[in-house]
Amino acid sequence: VQWGVFSPMFRTHCTKNANNDRRLWTFPWIYQNNLARFTRLRQALIPYIYTAARHTYDSGLSIVLPLYYYYPEHDEAYSYANQYYFGQSIFVSPITQPINTTTGLVHNWPIWFPPDFQWVNFFNSDLSSTSTMKSFTIDEMPVYAQVGSIIPLLPEPKSSRERIGRAQQIPQSLLLYTLIGGSSKGRGYVYDDDGLTIAYQDPSRSTSAITRFYYIVSVNTLQFTISAASGSFSTFPTSRTYEIQLRGVFPATNVLINNVSSSFEPFNELVNGQDDIKNGYTYDGSTLSIIIYIRQAVSTSESVVIEVELSESISNPLLVRTPISFISLLSRCQLAKARLDYEWGIRTVYMDDYPLLLDAAATGLRITHRPSTAKRELNAFYNKRIPGACNELATKIDNIDPNIRNILLAQLQCNLFTKKKFNKIWNLKKSSKI
Repeated sequence: VQWGVFSPMFRTHCTKNANNDRRLWTFPWIYQNNLARFTRLRQALIPYIYTAARHTYDSGLSIVLPLYYYYPEHDEAYSYANQYYFGQSIFVSPITQPINTTTGLVHNWPIWFPPDFQWVNFFNSDLSSTSTMKSFTIDEMPVYAQVGSIIPLLPEPKSSRERIGRAQQIPQSLLLYTLIGGSSKGRGYVYDDDGLTIAYQDPSRSTSAITRFYYIVSVNTLQFTISAASGSFSTFPTSRTYEIQLRGVFPATNVLINNVSSSFEPFNELVNGQDDIKNGYTYDGSTLSIIIYIRQAVSTSESVVIEVELSESISNPLLVRTPISFISLLSRCQLAKARLDYEWGIRTVYMDDYPLLLDAAATGLRITHRPSTAKRELNAFYNKRIPGACNELATKIDNIDPNIRNILLAQLQCNLFTKKKFNKIWNLKKSSKI
C-alpha cells in the first residue's frame, strides 16, 4: 500500500488466493492505522498527481521516472535501482525487504540523494544531501522532496462522506504542503481542467488553468504568494480557500493575509471547532508547522500575499542539524510509550518506570498548547528527555521482555544519544548553547 500510493495507479491487487485479503480493515490492528493513513494520503495527493499527469501529456515523460533520466552522468543513478521520481518534486525509495525482528527496523537502507539539491523527508522533515544508509520502522517510508517544495494537496475533509467522489471534483480548497527544510525560497504549482472532457487538447481556446505558489524568506519574515491563475475554463472555481502548512519552522509572531492581520487560534479552539468564516493561524508542535487557514474564499484571478513573522530563523540548528528529526523521533517515542502501556497488562510495567519517555512523547502536545516554549522544549527533548528515556529503557524497567527492550532502544536510536556522540554530531562545544 505504501508503495502503491506513489505509483501512477493505486489498487489493492491480489490473486484469487483466499489467503491474500485485500480488505484493509481485516489486517491486525498494528497495521490498520498505517494502511488507512497511506490510503488517505493517496487521495490527498490528487492535485499533485493530476498536475504531474499534465506534465506527462506535455513532455511525453512518465509520472514515474528512473533517476538516470535527470542524472545520466552519475553512476549512482543506475546502481540505486529501487529509487525513482514520482512527479517533478518527489523521489521515492520503496523498501522491499522485511524488518529485522530483533530491532523492528529495516537497517541500512541505501539511498542516493541526487546532487545540486538538499532533500527533505516528506513525512518527518529529516534533511539529507549525500548518499547514506538509513533505518526505517514499518510506519515510515523513504519519500523525499527538494527543500522548498510546495506540494498541492487536498485538505482533510470534515467527514468521511466528503471523501467520496473527490477525484472527480475540481478542488474548491487546497492544502499547500510547504517543506521549508531551511531553504529561504521555494515554489510549486497546480494544474486544473474540467476533468471530464478532452477539451484540454484544443490549443485554440482556454481550457485549463495553472496556479503558481512561491515563498521567500528575508531575515525572519516569510512572504508566501499565491499567484493569480493563468488561464481559465467554464467550470474553474472563481474563488478558493486554502490551508497553508509551513513545515519545519518555529512559531509565528504575526501573520498578515493581503495586509490584514490574522488571529492566532489556540489548540483548544481548534478542537472545539471554528466558525469556518474567519481567517487564522495556529502552530502544530508535533510537526513544527505553522498552519494558516484562509477560510474566506479568495479570487482565483487575483494574487494573495501572506506575510509571516517568524520567531526564529529557519536555519536554527534545532531545525536543520539534529541527528534525527524531531518529528521522526517524537513519533517513535509515542510508539514506544504505546508499547510499554500495552506491556503494563502483561508484565506489570508501570508508568513510574519511564517518566522521561512519557515527557518526551508529550513534547509535541506541550508545544502545541504553548508555542512560545518550542525552542526550550526542543532543547529539553534532545538534551534531557531522549537520553533519559534511553537510560530508562536500558536500566530501569525490570519486567520488560528483553526483545521488546532491544526493539525500543534501536528504534529510538539510543546509540546516538550518549553525551559524547551527541555533541560530536551537533558539532557543539560543552559551553555552547543553541
